[in-house]
Amino acid sequence: MRPLYMIKYFDMAAASDKTDAEFIATLSQILTSSQLMSVLIRKIFTHLYNYLPFLTSFVAYKDHFGRPRTISIDSSDAILPSSQFAIDSLVNNLNSVTDYFEPAKTMFRGTFAVHPIKWEDRNLGLVGLKFKDGVPKKTKLYLTMLANMLASRIFFSNRLESEKDQRELIRSMDSLTDRSSPHSKDYMAKVLDLAGAKLNAPIGMIFNFDLNSQFTKFVFNETAKIVWDNYDNLRNQVTYALQECLESDEIVLKEVSGSGIVVADYRLESIVALPLKTSALEYAGLLVFVGKEPLTPEHLEIVKTCATFLDTCIIRYKKEDLLGRRLNKYFGRDILGHLIKNQEWLNPRKESVSILSADLAGSTDFANSEPDAMVVFNHINEYLTTIARVVREDFKGTLDKYIGDEVMALCGAPIKDRNSVSRCLDCGLEILRAVERLKKKHEKQGKIGLEVKVTINVAPVIVGELGSWETQLDYTAIGDGVNQTFRIAEYGLCRKVIVHENVYQCLKDSKYKFELLDSVAVRGIKNKINIYTCLGVK
Repeated sequence: MRPLYMIKYFDMAAASDKTDAEFIATLSQILTSSQLMSVLIRKIFTHLYNYLPFLTSFVAYKDHFGRPRTISIDSSDAILPSSQFAIDSLVNNLNSVTDYFEPAKTMFRGTFAVHPIKWEDRNLGLVGLKFKDGVPKKTKLYLTMLANMLASRIFFSNRLESEKDQRELIRSMDSLTDRSSPHSKDYMAKVLDLAGAKLNAPIGMIFNFDLNSQFTKFVFNETAKIVWDNYDNLRNQVTYALQECLESDEIVLKEVSGSGIVVADYRLESIVALPLKTSALEYAGLLVFVGKEPLTPEHLEIVKTCATFLDTCIIRYKKEDLLGRRLNKYFGRDILGHLIKNQEWLNPRKESVSILSADLAGSTDFANSEPDAMVVFNHINEYLTTIARVVREDFKGTLDKYIGDEVMALCGAPIKDRNSVSRCLDCGLEILRAVERLKKKHEKQGKIGLEVKVTINVAPVIVGELGSWETQLDYTAIGDGVNQTFRIAEYGLCRKVIVHENVYQCLKDSKYKFELLDSVAVRGIKNKINIYTCLGVK
Protein backbone atom coordinates (compact mmCIF):
# COMPACT_ATOMS: atom_id res chain seq x y z
CA MET A 1 0.00 0.00 0.00
CA ARG A 2 1.28 3.48 -0.91
CA PRO A 3 1.51 6.06 1.91
CA LEU A 4 -1.21 8.70 1.64
CA TYR A 5 1.25 11.54 1.22
CA MET A 6 2.49 9.95 -2.07
CA ILE A 7 -0.84 9.21 -3.70
CA LYS A 8 -1.48 12.60 -5.31
CA TYR A 9 2.04 12.80 -6.75
CA PHE A 10 1.84 9.26 -8.10
CA ASP A 11 -1.54 9.90 -9.66
CA MET A 12 -0.38 13.23 -11.10
CA ALA A 13 2.64 11.59 -12.72
CA ALA A 14 0.65 8.59 -13.97
CA ALA A 15 -1.86 10.89 -15.64
CA SER A 16 0.81 12.78 -17.56
CA ASP A 17 3.57 10.35 -18.39
CA LYS A 18 4.27 6.64 -17.87
CA THR A 19 7.96 7.39 -17.26
CA ASP A 20 7.02 9.80 -14.52
CA ALA A 21 4.84 7.14 -12.94
CA GLU A 22 7.73 4.69 -12.94
CA PHE A 23 9.96 7.32 -11.37
CA ILE A 24 7.54 8.08 -8.57
CA ALA A 25 6.80 4.40 -7.92
CA THR A 26 10.48 3.55 -7.51
CA LEU A 27 11.01 6.67 -5.43
CA SER A 28 8.16 5.61 -3.19
CA GLN A 29 9.75 2.20 -2.60
CA ILE A 30 13.09 3.78 -1.70
CA LEU A 31 11.57 6.31 0.68
CA THR A 32 9.50 3.75 2.56
CA SER A 33 12.47 1.45 3.14
CA SER A 34 13.98 1.40 6.63
CA GLN A 35 17.48 2.67 5.94
CA LEU A 36 19.78 5.33 7.26
CA MET A 37 19.03 8.75 5.81
CA SER A 38 22.46 9.02 4.15
CA VAL A 39 22.06 5.63 2.40
CA LEU A 40 18.49 6.41 1.42
CA ILE A 41 19.33 9.77 -0.16
CA ARG A 42 22.22 8.30 -2.13
CA LYS A 43 19.82 5.72 -3.55
CA ILE A 44 17.34 8.46 -4.39
CA PHE A 45 19.91 10.48 -6.33
CA THR A 46 21.22 7.37 -8.08
CA HIS A 47 17.65 6.72 -9.20
CA LEU A 48 17.08 10.40 -10.09
CA TYR A 49 20.21 10.51 -12.24
CA ASN A 50 18.53 8.13 -14.69
CA TYR A 51 15.88 10.79 -15.34
CA LEU A 52 17.80 14.04 -14.73
CA PRO A 53 21.54 13.69 -15.40
CA PHE A 54 23.16 16.15 -12.98
CA LEU A 55 26.65 17.16 -11.98
CA THR A 56 25.99 17.74 -8.30
CA SER A 57 23.10 17.08 -5.96
CA PHE A 58 22.50 17.73 -2.28
CA VAL A 59 19.94 17.47 0.48
CA ALA A 60 20.38 19.85 3.39
CA TYR A 61 18.10 19.37 6.38
CA LYS A 62 17.95 19.72 10.13
CA ASP A 63 17.64 16.69 12.35
CA HIS A 64 15.24 16.25 15.28
CA PHE A 65 17.36 18.56 17.43
CA GLY A 66 17.75 21.21 14.76
CA ARG A 67 21.35 20.29 13.98
CA PRO A 68 22.31 20.83 10.31
CA ARG A 69 22.86 17.71 8.23
CA THR A 70 24.08 17.73 4.62
CA ILE A 71 24.44 14.96 2.08
CA SER A 72 26.14 16.00 -1.14
CA ILE A 73 27.04 13.72 -4.06
CA ASP A 74 27.98 14.02 -7.71
CA SER A 75 26.95 11.81 -10.58
CA SER A 76 29.56 9.22 -9.61
CA ASP A 77 28.04 8.99 -6.09
CA ALA A 78 31.10 10.54 -4.43
CA ILE A 79 30.96 13.15 -1.69
CA LEU A 80 32.10 16.56 -2.88
CA PRO A 81 34.25 18.22 -0.19
CA SER A 82 34.73 21.30 -2.40
CA SER A 83 31.04 22.20 -2.16
CA GLN A 84 30.70 21.37 1.52
CA PHE A 85 31.48 24.88 2.81
CA ALA A 86 28.81 26.52 0.66
CA ILE A 87 26.23 23.89 1.58
CA ASP A 88 27.03 24.13 5.31
CA SER A 89 26.57 27.90 5.10
CA LEU A 90 23.22 27.34 3.44
CA VAL A 91 22.09 24.88 6.11
CA ASN A 92 23.15 27.08 9.00
CA ASN A 93 20.79 29.74 7.62
CA LEU A 94 18.12 27.26 6.66
CA ASN A 95 15.15 29.05 8.21
CA SER A 96 15.85 32.39 6.54
CA VAL A 97 16.54 30.74 3.16
CA THR A 98 13.45 28.55 3.10
CA ASP A 99 11.24 31.38 4.31
CA TYR A 100 12.21 33.24 1.13
CA PHE A 101 10.63 30.52 -1.04
CA GLU A 102 6.95 30.05 -1.45
CA PRO A 103 5.77 26.50 -0.68
CA ALA A 104 6.17 24.13 -3.64
CA LYS A 105 8.13 26.72 -5.63
CA THR A 106 11.41 25.81 -7.27
CA MET A 107 14.07 28.48 -7.66
CA PHE A 108 16.37 28.44 -10.66
CA ARG A 109 19.74 30.21 -10.89
CA GLY A 110 21.53 29.42 -14.14
CA THR A 111 22.21 25.69 -14.06
CA PHE A 112 21.22 25.37 -10.40
CA ALA A 113 17.76 24.35 -9.15
CA VAL A 114 16.69 24.36 -5.47
CA HIS A 115 13.39 23.42 -3.84
CA PRO A 116 12.43 23.88 -0.19
CA ILE A 117 11.54 20.86 1.96
CA LYS A 118 8.54 21.83 4.09
CA TRP A 119 6.12 19.96 6.36
CA GLU A 120 3.02 22.02 6.95
CA ASP A 121 4.47 25.35 8.17
CA ARG A 122 7.84 23.97 9.27
CA ASN A 123 10.99 24.47 7.23
CA LEU A 124 12.90 21.21 7.19
CA GLY A 125 15.55 21.77 4.52
CA LEU A 126 16.43 22.11 0.87
CA VAL A 127 17.02 19.74 -2.04
CA GLY A 128 19.10 20.99 -4.94
CA LEU A 129 20.59 19.92 -8.31
CA LYS A 130 23.32 21.45 -10.48
CA PHE A 131 23.46 20.63 -14.18
CA LYS A 132 26.13 21.03 -16.83
CA ASP A 133 24.45 22.90 -19.68
CA GLY A 134 21.05 23.90 -18.43
CA VAL A 135 18.09 22.80 -16.38
CA PRO A 136 16.11 19.91 -17.96
CA LYS A 137 12.42 20.41 -18.59
CA LYS A 138 11.03 18.15 -15.85
CA THR A 139 13.37 19.34 -13.10
CA LYS A 140 10.64 21.33 -11.36
CA LEU A 141 8.20 18.36 -11.38
CA TYR A 142 10.74 15.88 -10.05
CA LEU A 143 12.17 18.22 -7.45
CA THR A 144 8.68 19.11 -6.22
CA MET A 145 7.70 15.45 -5.83
CA LEU A 146 11.07 14.59 -4.25
CA ALA A 147 10.91 17.51 -1.80
CA ASN A 148 7.38 16.65 -0.65
CA MET A 149 8.24 12.99 -0.17
CA LEU A 150 11.44 13.86 1.68
CA ALA A 151 9.49 16.24 3.92
CA SER A 152 7.34 13.40 5.18
CA ARG A 153 10.30 11.05 5.61
CA ILE A 154 12.42 13.66 7.43
CA PHE A 155 9.55 14.79 9.65
CA PHE A 156 8.54 11.30 10.78
CA SER A 157 12.15 10.16 11.01
CA ASN A 158 12.94 13.12 13.26
CA ARG A 159 9.90 12.37 15.40
CA LEU A 160 10.94 8.73 15.77
CA GLU A 161 14.50 9.78 16.63
CA SER A 162 13.15 12.21 19.21
CA GLU A 163 11.05 9.46 20.78
CA LYS A 164 14.07 7.15 20.69
CA ASP A 165 16.18 9.77 22.47
CA GLN A 166 13.49 10.13 25.12
CA ARG A 167 13.39 6.37 25.67
CA GLU A 168 17.19 6.24 25.94
CA LEU A 169 17.14 9.13 28.39
CA ILE A 170 14.51 7.41 30.53
CA ARG A 171 16.52 4.17 30.53
CA SER A 172 19.66 6.08 31.51
CA MET A 173 17.84 7.84 34.34
CA ASP A 174 16.31 4.55 35.52
CA SER A 175 19.76 2.99 35.56
CA LEU A 176 21.08 6.00 37.47
CA THR A 177 18.30 5.58 40.03
CA ASP A 178 19.39 1.98 40.62
CA ARG A 179 22.95 3.09 41.43
CA SER A 180 22.36 6.15 43.61
CA SER A 181 19.80 7.78 45.85
CA PRO A 182 17.12 9.45 43.68
CA HIS A 183 16.62 12.17 46.26
CA SER A 184 20.18 13.52 46.53
CA LYS A 185 21.61 16.60 44.87
CA ASP A 186 24.32 14.46 43.25
CA TYR A 187 21.65 12.36 41.55
CA MET A 188 19.82 15.45 40.28
CA ALA A 189 23.08 16.91 38.91
CA LYS A 190 23.67 13.64 37.00
CA VAL A 191 20.14 13.85 35.55
CA LEU A 192 20.94 17.37 34.33
CA ASP A 193 24.10 16.04 32.65
CA LEU A 194 22.21 13.19 30.94
CA ALA A 195 19.50 15.47 29.58
CA GLY A 196 22.06 18.15 28.70
CA ALA A 197 23.97 15.66 26.55
CA LYS A 198 20.80 14.98 24.53
CA LEU A 199 20.03 18.70 24.25
CA ASN A 200 23.60 19.74 23.47
CA ALA A 201 23.11 22.00 26.49
CA PRO A 202 26.18 21.91 28.75
CA ILE A 203 24.59 24.09 31.44
CA GLY A 204 21.81 22.60 33.56
CA MET A 205 20.39 24.31 36.67
CA ILE A 206 17.58 23.96 39.17
CA PHE A 207 16.50 27.01 41.17
CA ASN A 208 14.49 27.56 44.31
CA PHE A 209 12.42 30.71 44.71
CA ASP A 210 10.79 32.42 47.67
CA LEU A 211 7.51 34.31 48.03
CA ASN A 212 9.21 37.47 46.76
CA SER A 213 10.26 35.68 43.54
CA GLN A 214 13.91 35.76 44.58
CA PHE A 215 15.79 32.91 42.92
CA THR A 216 18.42 30.88 44.71
CA LYS A 217 20.70 28.15 43.43
CA PHE A 218 19.57 24.64 44.32
CA VAL A 219 21.29 22.11 42.02
CA PHE A 220 23.87 23.02 39.36
CA ASN A 221 25.85 20.63 37.20
CA GLU A 222 29.62 21.12 37.12
CA THR A 223 29.65 23.36 34.02
CA ALA A 224 26.95 25.61 35.49
CA LYS A 225 28.92 25.95 38.73
CA ILE A 226 31.98 27.14 36.82
CA VAL A 227 30.14 29.52 34.48
CA TRP A 228 27.42 31.03 36.67
CA ASP A 229 29.52 33.28 38.90
CA ASN A 230 31.82 34.43 36.09
CA TYR A 231 29.39 35.48 33.33
CA ASP A 232 27.13 38.39 34.24
CA ASN A 233 25.45 38.35 30.83
CA LEU A 234 24.44 34.71 31.26
CA ARG A 235 23.24 35.28 34.82
CA ASN A 236 21.09 38.26 33.77
CA GLN A 237 19.48 36.51 30.80
CA VAL A 238 18.72 33.37 32.81
CA THR A 239 17.18 35.52 35.56
CA TYR A 240 14.88 37.20 33.02
CA ALA A 241 13.84 33.79 31.68
CA LEU A 242 13.13 32.59 35.23
CA GLN A 243 10.96 35.62 35.97
CA GLU A 244 9.01 35.16 32.75
CA CYS A 245 8.58 31.45 33.48
CA LEU A 246 7.28 32.14 36.97
CA GLU A 247 4.88 34.84 35.80
CA SER A 248 3.46 32.79 32.91
CA ASP A 249 3.61 29.44 34.74
CA GLU A 250 4.63 27.91 31.41
CA ILE A 251 7.72 26.74 29.60
CA VAL A 252 9.84 29.61 28.25
CA LEU A 253 12.14 29.29 25.24
CA LYS A 254 14.47 32.20 24.48
CA GLU A 255 17.38 32.87 22.18
CA VAL A 256 20.46 34.32 23.82
CA SER A 257 20.32 38.02 22.99
CA GLY A 258 23.03 40.31 21.72
CA SER A 259 26.20 38.75 20.42
CA GLY A 260 25.59 35.63 22.48
CA ILE A 261 27.60 34.23 25.32
CA VAL A 262 30.95 32.64 24.54
CA VAL A 263 32.18 30.07 27.07
CA ALA A 264 35.52 28.37 26.53
CA ASP A 265 35.47 27.46 22.81
CA TYR A 266 31.74 27.44 22.17
CA ARG A 267 28.85 29.92 21.97
CA LEU A 268 25.63 29.57 23.94
CA GLU A 269 22.59 30.15 21.75
CA SER A 270 19.40 29.35 23.67
CA ILE A 271 17.77 29.22 27.10
CA VAL A 272 14.81 27.05 28.12
CA ALA A 273 13.12 27.34 31.52
CA LEU A 274 10.09 25.58 32.93
CA PRO A 275 8.39 25.20 36.31
CA LEU A 276 8.78 21.92 38.16
CA LYS A 277 5.54 20.76 39.76
CA THR A 278 4.22 17.65 41.44
CA SER A 279 0.94 16.00 40.48
CA ALA A 280 -0.67 18.06 43.25
CA LEU A 281 0.55 21.22 41.44
CA GLU A 282 2.99 21.90 44.24
CA TYR A 283 5.97 23.95 43.06
CA ALA A 284 9.27 22.08 43.34
CA GLY A 285 11.45 24.71 41.66
CA LEU A 286 12.46 25.93 38.22
CA LEU A 287 14.51 23.97 35.65
CA VAL A 288 16.86 25.73 33.22
CA PHE A 289 19.06 24.51 30.37
CA VAL A 290 21.39 26.72 28.32
CA GLY A 291 22.24 25.18 24.95
CA LYS A 292 24.88 25.54 22.26
CA GLU A 293 22.27 25.75 19.49
CA PRO A 294 18.71 26.98 18.92
CA LEU A 295 16.22 24.66 20.62
CA THR A 296 13.34 23.03 18.75
CA PRO A 297 9.98 21.60 19.90
CA GLU A 298 11.71 18.21 19.97
CA HIS A 299 14.19 19.60 22.49
CA LEU A 300 11.28 20.61 24.69
CA GLU A 301 10.08 17.01 24.86
CA ILE A 302 13.46 16.01 26.29
CA VAL A 303 13.25 18.88 28.78
CA LYS A 304 9.78 17.75 29.87
CA THR A 305 10.98 14.17 30.24
CA CYS A 306 13.79 15.39 32.46
CA ALA A 307 11.32 17.48 34.47
CA THR A 308 9.11 14.48 35.22
CA PHE A 309 12.09 12.80 36.85
CA LEU A 310 13.09 15.83 38.85
CA ASP A 311 9.94 17.44 40.22
CA THR A 312 8.84 14.66 42.58
CA CYS A 313 12.33 13.87 43.81
CA ILE A 314 12.96 17.57 44.55
CA ILE A 315 9.83 17.72 46.72
CA ARG A 316 10.88 14.54 48.50
CA TYR A 317 14.44 15.82 48.88
CA LYS A 318 13.17 18.99 50.53
CA LYS A 319 10.91 17.05 52.89
CA GLU A 320 13.75 14.70 53.81
CA ASP A 321 16.12 17.64 54.21
CA LEU A 322 13.65 19.30 56.58
CA LEU A 323 13.32 16.04 58.52
CA GLY A 324 17.10 15.69 58.61
CA ARG A 325 17.55 19.18 59.99
CA ARG A 326 15.01 18.45 62.72
CA LEU A 327 16.56 15.11 63.70
CA ASN A 328 20.18 16.16 63.31
CA LYS A 329 20.37 17.37 66.93
CA TYR A 330 19.58 13.86 68.20
CA PHE A 331 21.35 11.50 65.81
CA GLY A 332 24.72 11.20 64.15
CA ARG A 333 25.18 11.02 60.38
CA ASP A 334 25.02 7.22 60.10
CA ILE A 335 21.80 6.79 62.05
CA LEU A 336 20.26 9.85 60.41
CA GLY A 337 20.71 8.33 56.94
CA HIS A 338 18.92 5.13 58.03
CA LEU A 339 16.07 7.07 59.65
CA ILE A 340 15.38 9.18 56.58
CA LYS A 341 14.96 5.98 54.57
CA ASN A 342 12.97 4.25 57.33
CA GLN A 343 10.91 6.97 58.98
CA GLU A 344 8.57 4.42 60.57
CA TRP A 345 11.37 3.70 63.09
CA LEU A 346 10.50 7.03 64.70
CA ASN A 347 6.98 5.87 65.56
CA PRO A 348 6.28 5.43 69.31
CA ARG A 349 6.94 1.94 70.64
CA LYS A 350 7.89 0.12 73.82
CA GLU A 351 11.49 -1.03 73.79
CA SER A 352 14.27 -2.15 76.09
CA VAL A 353 16.67 0.78 75.90
CA SER A 354 19.95 1.69 77.56
CA ILE A 355 19.76 5.12 79.20
CA LEU A 356 22.80 7.26 79.98
CA SER A 357 23.08 10.36 82.15
CA ALA A 358 26.24 12.49 82.07
CA ASP A 359 26.19 15.25 84.69
CA LEU A 360 28.90 17.91 84.86
CA ALA A 361 30.34 18.49 88.35
CA GLY A 362 31.67 21.88 89.37
CA SER A 363 29.73 23.90 86.79
CA THR A 364 27.47 25.56 89.39
CA ASP A 365 30.41 26.79 91.49
CA PHE A 366 32.14 28.02 88.34
CA ALA A 367 29.01 29.91 87.23
CA ASN A 368 28.71 31.55 90.66
CA SER A 369 32.34 32.65 90.69
CA GLU A 370 32.67 33.87 87.11
CA PRO A 371 31.05 37.30 86.49
CA ASP A 372 31.09 37.07 82.68
CA ALA A 373 28.04 35.05 81.52
CA MET A 374 29.53 34.52 78.04
CA VAL A 375 32.64 32.93 79.55
CA VAL A 376 30.46 30.62 81.67
CA PHE A 377 28.35 29.45 78.75
CA ASN A 378 31.28 28.99 76.36
CA HIS A 379 33.19 26.99 78.98
CA ILE A 380 30.29 24.67 79.82
CA ASN A 381 29.26 24.34 76.17
CA GLU A 382 32.71 23.01 75.30
CA TYR A 383 32.22 20.14 77.76
CA LEU A 384 28.68 19.43 76.58
CA THR A 385 29.84 19.44 72.96
CA THR A 386 32.56 16.93 73.80
CA ILE A 387 30.04 14.61 75.46
CA ALA A 388 27.56 14.97 72.59
CA ARG A 389 30.24 14.12 70.03
CA VAL A 390 31.14 10.91 71.86
CA VAL A 391 27.47 9.90 72.06
CA ARG A 392 26.39 10.73 68.49
CA GLU A 393 29.45 10.12 66.36
CA ASP A 394 31.69 7.69 68.25
CA PHE A 395 29.03 5.32 69.64
CA LYS A 396 26.03 5.96 67.37
CA GLY A 397 23.84 6.86 70.32
CA THR A 398 20.81 9.14 70.48
CA LEU A 399 21.28 12.51 72.13
CA ASP A 400 17.95 12.83 73.93
CA LYS A 401 18.19 16.19 75.65
CA TYR A 402 20.15 18.67 77.76
CA ILE A 403 18.84 19.27 81.26
CA GLY A 404 20.86 22.26 82.39
CA ASP A 405 24.44 20.98 82.45
CA GLU A 406 23.37 17.33 82.26
CA VAL A 407 23.11 15.19 79.13
CA MET A 408 20.60 12.38 78.62
CA ALA A 409 21.36 9.84 75.88
CA LEU A 410 19.92 6.54 74.63
CA CYS A 411 21.36 3.43 73.01
CA GLY A 412 19.11 0.92 71.25
CA ALA A 413 16.53 3.41 69.99
CA PRO A 414 15.28 4.26 67.48
CA ILE A 415 17.41 1.54 65.84
CA LYS A 416 17.27 -1.74 67.73
CA ASP A 417 20.61 -3.12 68.90
CA ARG A 418 21.08 -6.33 70.88
CA ASN A 419 24.46 -4.98 72.09
CA SER A 420 23.07 -1.64 73.25
CA VAL A 421 23.96 -2.21 76.91
CA SER A 422 27.67 -2.85 76.29
CA ARG A 423 27.79 -0.06 73.71
CA CYS A 424 26.23 2.35 76.21
CA LEU A 425 28.76 1.33 78.88
CA ASP A 426 31.65 1.79 76.44
CA CYS A 427 30.22 5.19 75.61
CA GLY A 428 30.12 6.14 79.30
CA LEU A 429 33.76 5.08 79.83
CA GLU A 430 34.84 7.10 76.79
CA ILE A 431 32.96 10.16 78.09
CA LEU A 432 35.07 9.95 81.28
CA ARG A 433 38.28 9.86 79.23
CA ALA A 434 37.21 12.66 76.87
CA VAL A 435 36.17 14.99 79.70
CA GLU A 436 39.39 14.22 81.58
CA ARG A 437 41.43 15.21 78.50
CA LEU A 438 39.49 18.44 78.16
CA LYS A 439 39.89 19.18 81.88
CA LYS A 440 43.69 18.82 81.68
CA LYS A 441 43.77 21.06 78.61
CA HIS A 442 41.83 23.78 80.44
CA GLU A 443 43.97 23.51 83.56
CA LYS A 444 47.12 24.00 81.44
CA GLN A 445 45.47 27.15 80.07
CA GLY A 446 44.78 28.38 83.58
CA LYS A 447 41.06 27.70 83.35
CA ILE A 448 38.87 25.80 85.78
CA GLY A 449 38.48 22.15 84.86
CA LEU A 450 35.12 20.41 85.21
CA GLU A 451 34.41 16.75 85.88
CA VAL A 452 31.57 14.42 84.95
CA LYS A 453 29.44 11.78 86.66
CA VAL A 454 28.02 9.07 84.40
CA THR A 455 25.03 6.86 85.25
CA ILE A 456 23.67 4.02 83.12
CA ASN A 457 20.48 1.96 83.29
CA VAL A 458 18.68 -0.44 80.97
CA ALA A 459 14.92 -0.84 81.14
CA PRO A 460 11.75 -1.13 79.04
CA VAL A 461 10.52 2.37 78.19
CA ILE A 462 8.38 4.06 75.54
CA VAL A 463 10.41 5.83 72.87
CA GLY A 464 9.21 8.17 70.12
CA GLU A 465 8.66 11.81 69.21
CA LEU A 466 6.93 13.65 72.02
CA GLY A 467 5.79 17.25 72.21
CA SER A 468 3.55 19.61 70.28
CA TRP A 469 2.79 19.02 66.60
CA GLU A 470 2.33 22.76 66.26
CA THR A 471 5.60 23.94 67.82
CA GLN A 472 8.19 21.29 68.65
CA LEU A 473 8.62 17.52 68.77
CA ASP A 474 11.54 15.82 70.53
CA TYR A 475 12.68 12.23 70.24
CA THR A 476 12.79 10.95 73.81
CA ALA A 477 12.07 8.09 76.21
CA ILE A 478 9.52 8.05 79.03
CA GLY A 479 8.83 5.50 81.75
CA ASP A 480 9.92 4.29 85.16
CA GLY A 481 13.31 3.23 83.79
CA VAL A 482 14.13 6.85 82.93
CA ASN A 483 13.04 8.03 86.37
CA GLN A 484 15.20 5.43 88.12
CA THR A 485 18.23 6.44 86.04
CA PHE A 486 18.07 10.04 87.27
CA ARG A 487 17.36 9.04 90.85
CA ILE A 488 20.39 6.79 91.15
CA ALA A 489 22.40 9.52 89.40
CA GLU A 490 22.13 11.42 92.67
CA TYR A 491 24.56 8.85 94.10
CA GLY A 492 27.01 9.29 91.27
CA LEU A 493 30.73 9.89 91.70
CA CYS A 494 33.03 12.15 89.74
CA ARG A 495 35.11 10.35 87.12
CA LYS A 496 33.09 7.16 87.65
CA VAL A 497 30.47 5.24 85.70
CA ILE A 498 27.66 4.11 88.01
CA VAL A 499 25.35 1.39 86.71
CA HIS A 500 21.93 0.17 87.78
CA GLU A 501 21.56 -3.41 88.90
CA ASN A 502 19.83 -4.15 85.58
CA VAL A 503 23.05 -3.31 83.74
CA TYR A 504 25.10 -5.42 86.11
CA GLN A 505 22.84 -8.46 85.55
CA CYS A 506 23.22 -8.07 81.78
CA LEU A 507 27.02 -7.74 81.78
CA LYS A 508 28.28 -9.45 84.96
CA ASP A 509 29.69 -12.36 82.94
CA SER A 510 31.19 -10.16 80.23
CA LYS A 511 34.54 -8.40 79.83
CA TYR A 512 33.72 -5.61 82.30
CA LYS A 513 34.74 -5.42 85.97
CA PHE A 514 32.15 -4.20 88.47
CA GLU A 515 32.24 -3.31 92.16
CA LEU A 516 29.19 -2.98 94.39
CA LEU A 517 28.89 0.65 95.42
CA ASP A 518 25.75 0.69 97.56
CA SER A 519 22.17 -0.43 98.02
CA VAL A 520 20.00 2.66 97.72
CA ALA A 521 16.37 3.47 98.30
CA VAL A 522 14.65 4.94 95.27
CA ARG A 523 11.34 6.77 95.48
CA GLY A 524 8.50 4.62 94.14
CA ILE A 525 10.41 1.34 94.63
CA LYS A 526 9.76 -0.79 97.75
CA ASN A 527 13.07 -2.65 97.76
CA LYS A 528 16.49 -1.05 97.68
CA ILE A 529 18.42 -1.14 94.40
CA ASN A 530 22.03 -2.25 94.15
CA ILE A 531 24.22 0.15 92.22
CA TYR A 532 27.69 -0.68 90.94
CA THR A 533 30.80 1.09 89.77
CA CYS A 534 32.26 -0.07 86.48
CA LEU A 535 36.04 -0.37 86.87
CA GLY A 536 36.65 -0.82 83.19
CA VAL A 537 37.56 -3.93 81.21
CA LYS A 538 39.01 -7.04 82.86
